[in-house]
Amino acid sequence: MKGNSQAVVLEEGKDLDNALPQIETSKEIATRFNVPEQTPFTNWFELFTAGPNYRSIADFSLKVNSTGASILESNGIPAKFPAIFLDKNDKVFFFSGDFANQKIAYNTFWIPGWLSLKQKTMFHNESTAFLWTFYYPFISSLLNEVHQSLNAKINKNN
Repeated sequence: MKGNSQAVVLEEGKDLDNALPQIETSKEIATRFNVPEQTPFTNWFELFTAGPNYRSIADFSLKVNSTGASILESNGIPAKFPAIFLDKNDKVFFFSGDFANQKIAYNTFWIPGWLSLKQKTMFHNESTAFLWTFYYPFISSLLNEVHQSLNAKINKNN
């Protein structure tokens, strides 16, 4: 199928109040996954809409001014769209951006408590803040939920 490709460019200060899109979650999701309700996102993302079997649990939000809103509207682009989808069975997660592209010194993972200390440190730059304030706690919480669910099934069967 042939189609048209088009790029829409928004400029900070002219069309955007903030150059970085924000990931926004509800209080319920923020609490469940130990993440902030709003955090800046520094990597690429794709614009998707949720089908009938999925729901958005976190959204990208473009902080546009009236000029930027007009540009988005004239191109059929919403200022807020899903960042993380969850299927109706709460089993499949889909990330509509480059969430995992982070530079980490893997040779330090063996140090007990290093990840926890790294997450809590105040010295994050813009590109690593997302990893330690959103992605790491989200994935850790998700894996913990899976682990608890599997343990519950094992204990039920014994």
